[in-house]
Amino acid sequence: QPIRITTENNELFGLQQRSLFGTRLDYRVNNKLNLGGTIMNLTEKPLTQKVNIGEEPISNTIWGADINYSSPSRFLTKMVDKIPFISTTAPSSVTFYGEYAQLIPGHPRALNFAGSKNGVSYLDDFEAARSVVDLKSAISWQLSGTPQLFSESQLVNDLAYGYNRARVAFYNIDPTFYNSAASTTPVNIRNNRNELSNHYVRQIIEQEVFPFKQTATGQALNITTLDVAYYPTVRGPYNFRTTGFNRDGDLLNPRNNWAGFQRKIETNDFEALNIGFIEFWVMDPFIYKPNSAGGDVYFNLGNISEDILKDGRKSLENGLPETDDNTKYDETVWGRVPKLQPVVQAFDNDPNVRKAQDVGLDGLSNQSERAKFAAAINTIKAQLNPAAAAIIDADPSSDDYAYFRGPLLDQANAGILKRYEKYNGTEGNSKTSQQSQDELGIENSASTSLPDGEDINRDNNMTQSDEYFQYKVSMRPGDLNVGQNFITDKVISQVKLANGNSQAVSWYQFRIPIGQYQQKVGNIQDFKSIRFFRMFMTNFADTAVMRFAKLQLIRGEWREYNATNTADQVIVDPALPALTPDNSIIEVSTVNIEENGKRSPIPYVTPPGIVRERDYSNYRGDTQLNEQSLSVTVKNLRDGYGRAAFKTAYSDFRSYKHLEMYIHAEAINNQILNNNDVAAFLRIGTDNQDNYYEYVMPLRITTPGTTDPDAIWPEANRMDIDLLLFQNAKLARNVAKQANGQPWPINVPFTYSDG
Repeated sequence: QPIRITTENNELFGLQQRSLFGTRLDYRVNNKLNLGGTIMNLTEKPLTQKVNIGEEPISNTIWGADINYSSPSRFLTKMVDKIPFISTTAPSSVTFYGEYAQLIPGHPRALNFAGSKNGVSYLDDFEAARSVVDLKSAISWQLSGTPQLFSESQLVNDLAYGYNRARVAFYNIDPTFYNSAASTTPVNIRNNRNELSNHYVRQIIEQEVFPFKQTATGQALNITTLDVAYYPTVRGPYNFRTTGFNRDGDLLNPRNNWAGFQRKIETNDFEALNIGFIEFWVMDPFIYKPNSAGGDVYFNLGNISEDILKDGRKSLENGLPETDDNTKYDETVWGRVPKLQPVVQAFDNDPNVRKAQDVGLDGLSNQSERAKFAAAINTIKAQLNPAAAAIIDADPSSDDYAYFRGPLLDQANAGILKRYEKYNGTEGNSKTSQQSQDELGIENSASTSLPDGEDINRDNNMTQSDEYFQYKVSMRPGDLNVGQNFITDKVISQVKLANGNSQAVSWYQFRIPIGQYQQKVGNIQDFKSIRFFRMFMTNFADTAVMRFAKLQLIRGEWREYNATNTADQVIVDPALPALTPDNSIIEVSTVNIEENGKRSPIPYVTPPGIVRERDYSNYRGDTQLNEQSLSVTVKNLRDGYGRAAFKTAYSDFRSYKHLEMYIHAEAINNQILNNNDVAAFLRIGTDNQDNYYEYVMPLRITTPGTTDPDAIWPEANRMDIDLLLFQNAKLARNVAKQANGQPWPINVPFTYSDG
């Protein structure tokens, strides 16, 4: 057994509790004989019942016994005196001292598993098998340029580039709307129970989406959602089309329209980070319109053009002059772009200059827009009724910003959804405190203090290339089914609304593998430089509101083995003739009790004997934490072939006797899969292809609809490996002979059965 010696960390404050007890006993039999004994115990209390391998707390006992005998001996004195030339004057004595000690290693009882006395260490409990890159903050998103899906995206310095752009609003609803005691809450919202019960704007409680999640004391119970309201019949920013309107100003062909927004990605190398999925939880967008035709939602990952008003020039609000000095700006078909490109991301300190600069991406105020686009605006107004014409005339570019509080909205008794309709406008969205006070009577009405511009990642450079991977999700009532359309789970919660009514609400979990893109646009080759993320909607005939409880990128600690399915790394039965790819698909992700406790067709439950960890750092002290497992989904696997996930780590198993793992197996989409049709295998070694031990075990399949933990995690699927088997297998291989009598080659797999 290896001996590991560590020194104590003498920190002033330590989280781990240690207890040291001991005693010393002495028994004096007489003046000559003394018996003694010592016993000491050192116990470290684990912070949690799950400890990593090599970091186990100890409960060691050391005991010892000793004897001390001393007696004068006249016999020895006489014997010494008989030696020639020696005469003793001091008395002689006989002294004996003996000691025995034993160390009894142990572990705290908290590490015992399922009532046994055997301590358990975790090679991986999969709680940290994934981490996320959150994309839910609305302030990080900005209006995007026209996607390559539309033919007009190829136009440069042409107003037709924006002819199909509709309006979209993306925002996080301010908590003030849900606080009836706050003076800032609009009067028409404060006690309006029906408005606060509207699923498109109401407050979302965490347990509604994640019913098995326990919230620690002091943490917010609600979820801040990213809300996206798409208005396909409403003319979007910088859309100067002159045809296709009805008398009310609505667009006549909404399915041809689109609207999108994009943001920068902080960490660009997805391959190094092992980012594998786009994941989001969204409320049923058709809760009020079950017969809606729906539409499509697209996601883009890669290099996406920042030239939102495509003219090859970078627009920056803070580069605009205070006056109409045409020597300081250039005119394009869209408006004005500054000749001076500032490197500081800030407005001029002069409030008058701020007003001249805070005019949107076109560099034009409403008055200047009316002058520049007079011909187009007059043509549009001729088709509209007076009310609709007045709206067009007031904001020709449709880029005005409207804060969600203000006297005009209050006078109109506007609901929450209406208050955010123009929240993403770029003209007037950075007012100073004084300007907000003068115009709205509000201390601060700005959505951002930074100038808008065609530099979304703010690197003082405008990306003009479009090279990205595209993913498509069908957002239609008939396509919202678990097992298709990238939907992996569905939660139906009975929600008690503010008006006293109760209603069932559905939430869907989408998990899109980034390797399963619908289309590759441009010359992008891999996922090593992903700088932008874009979302856009199209093919909708009516308004759609999507509320995202989560929108994130998922990275994992475990990687797909042979992700590209190359022939020389295929896992295949050696008896098969050729190493050829089997065109199977593998997805490595996670499932957990908080998100998938109501999963269909089989819910996620904790394996028998596994206890959810508790958070003792909060007031309650009994808040249960998440419990998670690794999920490996394999599709289209040929007989005799295998797919795997792997993780690189260093572990010393010499101090351990068994390696155990719980395994659950189920068929995908109700396909026929019988017991022992598939097997699980585990490899440990210095690498995962040439030098390893492998253990293979056939699996029992769980039938759909099962909720019993013992059936979901059957005893037959509990992989319990006696590590001595690996040693015996190696010894057997070393003495094995081939049919020709030659020693067994080390590069040929050797099979050893444990009976």
